[in-house]
Amino acid sequence: MMHRYVACYDNTTDEHVYSVSLRGQSSEWICRLFGLPSGHPAFDCYPINESMVADVIERSERVIEFDFASYSYMIECHSDDS
Repeated sequence: MMHRYVACYDNTTDEHVYSVSLRGQSSEWICRLFGLPSGHPAFDCYPINESMVADVIERSERVIEFDFASYSYMIECHSDDS
């Protein structure tokens, strides 16, 4: 099983700041959001841009205060089996 989450990185230092889990972890949602072909496993890291914020907030397990001037955001995943 894959666990998908939003990872926040500092734009100055590239340091990881925090992660927020996503609800409804289907790869189909990731495919639609990032324009990937249907059935793509969506295991990569995907950069979130300002046009995606509403979709991401709807799926996040807690409130994210997006600040694109200071931080970069990615949808990432890892296997819960590891």
